[in-house]
Amino acid sequence: MWALKPAKNLRYLPLWAKQGPRKPLGLLEATADAKESWLLALHDLNLVDQIFVDYAIHNINAAERRYMALLLQAKKEGLTAWPGYTDLQPLATEDSAGDETQDNSQELSAG
Repeated sequence: MWALKPAKNLRYLPLWAKQGPRKPLGLLEATADAKESWLLALHDLNLVDQIFVDYAIHNINAAERRYMALLLQAKKEGLTAWPGYTDLQPLATEDSAGDETQDNSQELSAG
């Protein structure tokens, strides 16, 4: 009988095999974990056998939906990538962009 040899590349073990028991994560940590899981699922698609492609695609969709749901929850709670930065201005829409152009031209002609 042949003996089992340890894997050369342990870094390629699935994430769940490396981790011990999980502690509850905060929203930021859960979002970062979801993003890492999504990127790992995308990477795994390149490595799976043809019979597991459907499974890999299902994992990608599930991980992406989890990540997007956590991002939406973070947005609802008011979390931003720049904590403490409250001077966010809404982006100009097409309607408001035309109004600003007219206001600027009136200011120039009045000045």
